[in-house]
Amino acid sequence: MPRFARVLTPYFCLIAGLHAQQDAVLYTGSSAVERFAATDSTTKFVSADAEGITLTTAKGLVRVAGPYLTYQDAGGGWRPAKPKITSDNAGGWKQSGTPMEISLVGGGPIKHLKAGKGADSWDLTLEAVAHTKDNAFSFVAGGQTWRLLLLPYGTKMDATIVSRQGARSYSLPRRSTRRARARRWGS
Repeated sequence: MPRFARVLTPYFCLIAGLHAQQDAVLYTGSSAVERFAATDSTTKFVSADAEGITLTTAKGLVRVAGPYLTYQDAGGGWRPAKPKITSDNAGGWKQSGTPMEISLVGGGPIKHLKAGKGADSWDLTLEAVAHTKDNAFSFVAGGQTWRLLLLPYGTKMDATIVSRQGARSYSLPRRSTRRARARRWGS
């Protein structure tokens, strides 16, 4: 019997090792609780709800309210938002621990940037996607390299143009629902 146990032990370790590689954590951001605690060492988390978080300090209760501070987990409970980006074994990435679901999925250099839930979602097709650092990725559109940031409340895309090019439009193939919105800054 002990000999049988010795044979199974390495097998279970191998399975555990493969599982750990599938969900490699690339980035973990800080939560509002951690940022507040950095300014006051007596800070303790009390609760979270749809509007914000409640903390206690040496001076008493503190309510921090605002958008994107909390998210609802799979069990329906409210948690302080703490972004985490993981890679999967199919060559994609997913952000969790935030109010907005964001993922980059697809094998190979072409990925689908999916953001939102159900009827409030959109899907962009991006080429030559690569993880660069923390919550930042790069991709190519119209011969231009772009930076993509995954944020707790959505995404931000920008590009640095090194020389004057005149008026030029960039487009990304997309699929979106009726409620998806985009904002444009700059010129």
